[in-house]
Amino acid sequence: MKNEQIAFLTWDGPPSNYVAVCVESLCQQNSQCRIIFYYQDEEFRSSLLRLPAKQIEFRKLAVSDWNGRRMTHRVEILQALAFEASLSSCVLSLDCDLYFQDDPFKIFLDHKNSDLIYTTCMMSEYHDVEYPVNGGVFGIRVNKRSKFLLNFWLLNRENPTWAQWMNYSLRQEHKHHYPDWFFDQDFLNCIHRHPLPFEIAVTDAGSKYNYYTSKKGFYNREIEMGLKIGDPSYPIIHWKGFWKSFYNIEDPQIYNLKNLQSRKKLYRWKNKRALTKIIKSRLVDGKYPWI
Repeated sequence: MKNEQIAFLTWDGPPSNYVAVCVESLCQQNSQCRIIFYYQDEEFRSSLLRLPAKQIEFRKLAVSDWNGRRMTHRVEILQALAFEASLSSCVLSLDCDLYFQDDPFKIFLDHKNSDLIYTTCMMSEYHDVEYPVNGGVFGIRVNKRSKFLLNFWLLNRENPTWAQWMNYSLRQEHKHHYPDWFFDQDFLNCIHRHPLPFEIAVTDAGSKYNYYTSKKGFYNREIEMGLKIGDPSYPIIHWKGFWKSFYNIEDPQIYNLKNLQSRKKLYRWKNKRALTKIIKSRLVDGKYPWI
């Protein structure tokens, strides 16, 4: 087997415009990587089959593995792919609300000696953030060390042995959501804060491969997400949370590759009005607590 570039995504819903744009933009930026899509809905699968890309492989999500344990199962999928792929292959775990402006596998070229690479939010570059790591984009280079890490990661969900993880504040805060939610991202944040108890090369790739801002960031022209469209030095834009509705990414008339590549404005005046109301509601001592 040759060394591979593998991107995997999971989606348990019906057809989605922004998921289709995510996959189409990924195919445009890297026509050689394997894209493995784990899905449940056959209509969703059919919607992606209409795309011209031939590099997408579909695998059905087992209800018993997925329902009620989604984020844990994403780590299990990554572990399975690590044992399926040849040594030195690169595997990326990706959210579905991403827009690719460059080849995401360049993250492994930027960090050639890393076994685990994760991404942190740009807000953490300006001030301390409780959980800077976002699980929307991270990956491994397949080897003995990364395989050991994934086994250690999953063992520590039910029977924690790593003291730093046992006492980690986010684990204490979120563990009632496990195994369904937060588990993958919380563990990455713990790794970000504390060295792992075994030899492994871990890298924080920063925000450019997973770019998003706080809500106030829209009003800062230096960091506003929409102004990064068309700039390949930000290889991945992440339309997480509120930004999905703000930038209208579920509307195919607004959010499509043609408009993105011509840098058309994605938001409308009503989106700005809603954003202003949210920011005003979250002021602390008259100030918004994020950049």
